[in-house]
Amino acid sequence: MTLVFHLRRWFRSQRFLVVLALFVFSGVTAPLLAANLADILASLDSDQGIAVVAADPTWESLLGAYFKNASQLVLLVVCFVVGSMVHLGPTPAHRIHYLTRVSRRGQLLLPRLLSSVLVVSLGAVCGAGVALYETTALVGDTQVRQALLALGVQSAGMILWAAVAGALAFATGSPFISALAISGSVLISELLGSVAAVRDWAPTRMLAPHSLLDAGGDLADYARPAAALVVLVVVVVTVAAIPRTVTARHGSARPADAGGDRRTPQAVAAAIPTHPMPYERASRAGSARLSGRP
Repeated sequence: MTLVFHLRRWFRSQRFLVVLALFVFSGVTAPLLAANLADILASLDSDQGIAVVAADPTWESLLGAYFKNASQLVLLVVCFVVGSMVHLGPTPAHRIHYLTRVSRRGQLLLPRLLSSVLVVSLGAVCGAGVALYETTALVGDTQVRQALLALGVQSAGMILWAAVAGALAFATGSPFISALAISGSVLISELLGSVAAVRDWAPTRMLAPHSLLDAGGDLADYARPAAALVVLVVVVVTVAAIPRTVTARHGSARPADAGGDRRTPQAVAAAIPTHPMPYERASRAGSARLSGRP
């Protein structure tokens, strides 16, 4: 199964539209809501006579709102969709079906993962472009160079975390567990953000590069988080591609350890007895009568 085949799976299932719509929707609504937050709050509290005082929106605050939205809800849904496209199926039977047709797990994992990375890359670039356009339209003094740099780092973080989610789903067989693990990592990183050692190396820091929006922001500050995230991707993909044994039981006999036969998927498939279907037996019987064989 080639990369083109799995890209077609994305398009046939129309899940690429889900990923694309999530990024574009976030790029449109997050800066727009941040720019009009004061007016929205004022309209809600107008009957109670409460005055709402809010600072004027800046291009940094609008892009910061996009970063926050994309690193939470968008990341959770995208990781789940990617996991559902990369994993081999909800049951062991599905996994054995695929694993018995290849000699290495990487032959299944890599095309699925690369196609997912390409789709998420397209969505991230579209979302970043829409967010930059909205910010520039709402705030006139946008520093485009700084904004592009921050959006590029944030998009790279989204793509790499989606790759981690896909590899986890392939290894665990559960897109939900994969998406939940990624969201939990982001939450824990935010809680430990005040610790310098964690903040400097946290891979989740790439999801919200607020410091790059400032004039004194330095791209080198994100070298360590980027390196940590790349290492994490390599480790998770390597672990997911490691060959495993599967447990299979046939007949009424059970091994002494009561754990079943631990064999490779190919050995399990070869040991499964094949029985002709009813229509095959009927066809064979009819052929025997016509040929005069007993």
